[in-house]
Amino acid sequence: ARSFARAILVDLVPIDGSKTTFQSVEAWIDTIDDDQTKKIFDNLAKVAEGNVDRFRQSVEEMYDDQMARVSGWYKRHVRWITLAVAIFLALLLNVNAVRIGSTLYNDEALRGVIASQASSASDCQGKTATECIQSLGGDFNKARIAGLPIGWNIVPECVGVTTCSWADKYGITASTGGWGNDLRTALLLLFGYSLMILAVLPGARFWFDLLGRFGSLRSTGPKPPEAVGSPVT
Repeated sequence: ARSFARAILVDLVPIDGSKTTFQSVEAWIDTIDDDQTKKIFDNLAKVAEGNVDRFRQSVEEMYDDQMARVSGWYKRHVRWITLAVAIFLALLLNVNAVRIGSTLYNDEALRGVIASQASSASDCQGKTATECIQSLGGDFNKARIAGLPIGWNIVPECVGVTTCSWADKYGITASTGGWGNDLRTALLLLFGYSLMILAVLPGARFWFDLLGRFGSLRSTGPKPPEAVGSPVT
């Protein structure tokens, strides 16, 4: 805001180098072609009541207010775009938080493999967008081959079984147990997708900052013991 106000008032400095006067401010406002912009600065000049410093402060406040409105508009629109992208990716890649969490919890060997792959995941620094996407696709395929339930693969219960329906094969409904298990499986499926979609909405910056805070807390070490003895006087 200060740089914006300074950039405007630089144009008002007289050629002879003397101090900017409020008359020069009013004369500059009269030269503005756009009616809406002229009305805004005219109102700021009236609030300043002949004081150049107060006019500068009003310009800074106006800039801050407008940028806050633009930021709010941007966040609202980007939230809807991010939501649409998150839904598309979650369904396209079949990334389900409940299913992934359950698999990692129950399979210790798979946990170790995925942890090992995550530590050596592709770094996009210094790569083009195409190269980055290709390397991330390779990591995705490695995790899927290792046994992580991502992608539209046939569930183990239906491999080689001819009685499974299409929904059973891809885990949308339960392969056994009747209608009750089908409903439970479908609800867990929707819940898992919802968790993945909600996790995408805050954005990468939010998760990086959160993980950074956890990392800094872990690196602080244990709390030192209290000093023993009489206080110093």
